Amino acid sequence: MGRLKKLQQLAVSFNELKALPRQLDKLPNLHTIYAHHNRISQLSAGMGGLKSLQLLDVNHNWLSDFPMAVTKITLLQELDLSHNNLSELPTEIVQMRALKKLFVNGNPFLKDANLMSRNKPILKTLENNKTEVFY
Repeated sequence: MGRLKKLQQLAVSFNELKALPRQLDKLPNLHTIYAHHNRISQLSAGMGGLKSLQLLDVNHNWLSDFPMAVTKITLLQELDLSHNNLSELPTEIVQMRALKKLFVNGNPFLKDANLMSRNKPILKTLENNKTEVFY
């Protein structure tokens, strides 16, 4: 995988994957990852090295902790984390200046008033930063 230097898009949805390949950070031209509808429970720290990534779609997976490496992807414009098991978003997400769209619908924090009260300020800050939030 690490030798596919010209790879721009990776589509591995509906494959029952438990993880994405660790060599993804070796792909300098990768700008889109579709990995929805799998069994991914975490993303590797190397994801932060994806300097060209603009779209990351990991909806309908098993993520229970926000993948912090994602906050290091400076060009990321669209992040789909919907229908995972997230109970909170990190405050670092508001520093993602290129982020234009964030999908979080179907996560537990939206259904629990206590969890939502902790996440609401982060969501509002994102919206104030011109990020469209879908929840």
